[in-house]
Amino acid sequence: MTEVAADVPLSLFHLLDPEVLANPYPLYERLRTHDPVHWDPYLHAWIVTRYDEALGIFRQLGDDQGVAWTLRHQGDIARDQHDFELGEALYLQSLAVFRNLGDAWSAGSLLTDLGGLTLSHGELSRGIDFFRQATDAFQQHGGHRRGLARVLEGFALAASLGGDAQRAIRLAGAAAALRNALGTPLTPAEQQQVTSGLEIAHAQLSPAARSQAWSEGWTMTLDQAIEFGLDAGV
Repeated sequence: MTEVAADVPLSLFHLLDPEVLANPYPLYERLRTHDPVHWDPYLHAWIVTRYDEALGIFRQLGDDQGVAWTLRHQGDIARDQHDFELGEALYLQSLAVFRNLGDAWSAGSLLTDLGGLTLSHGELSRGIDFFRQATDAFQQHGGHRRGLARVLEGFALAASLGGDAQRAIRLAGAAAALRNALGTPLTPAEQQQVTSGLEIAHAQLSPAARSQAWSEGWTMTLDQAIEFGLDAGV
């Protein structure tokens, strides 16, 4: 892969080079190391490559949207580094800003991630509560169906973790049917996460019982699936 020569001025303009775009990380590393707050002479814009600096700038500018998204991305990093407490704290700070902005879609997406984060830490009831809040947020956003598919998958994983295998498979089937209708399949990483989370439920049911539960979920209407998911833990 071609790297940007050290004597060439730093700029994201170099991403137009297909070979640089195929492996942009050396360019990003140079920006972070040598000029984390960089004036790009080609783009005529400031480029900020460290989240702490970006957060400070957004706060100075009073850009709450930028603050919310930066906090969220920092939460993603903490989550990926398995720092549960920091990840949750950053997510909750971001959520508060999104709610203050009236951004229901971003709040719903973040609440879904909070549900998944708390489930991964074994906090079943809190995870379910976050998924319920996410459902409400997506419905406020006009019933955002792709977001609701993620919520149904979250409810399915919660049911599997809680030992309700039939509920888990039905909800997974409902989510899969919704994704099929939308033409938005899970990414390989998302599919792996769902498959792994449903292992407990799969182990508790016979192949025939799994097939029946899946079919029952697949044929639910969206309203039926949402109502079924919201009953989790009742």
